[in-house]
Amino acid sequence: MRPFLKKIFFSVCPALRLPNDRATILMYHSVSEHSNYFSAISPEIFNKQMMYLASKRYSIISLAELLRRLRAK
Repeated sequence: MRPFLKKIFFSVCPALRLPNDRATILMYHSVSEHSNYFSAISPEIFNKQMMYLASKRYSIISLAELLRRLRAK
């Protein structure tokens, strides 16, 4: 991961703590093995970021799961 992107990612994470009735959506432009794209991160880095968030007790769910939960209230 590029150092400045890593710094931004890890500095934003603590600000993502929200009450349980709210969600924060992280958007990735591209997760790809091809490192020639500015906005792409490798699957390995993406996995490390998700593991970091999980280790900080963030609930990581898919967009489909979020929609299911919102519809169920």
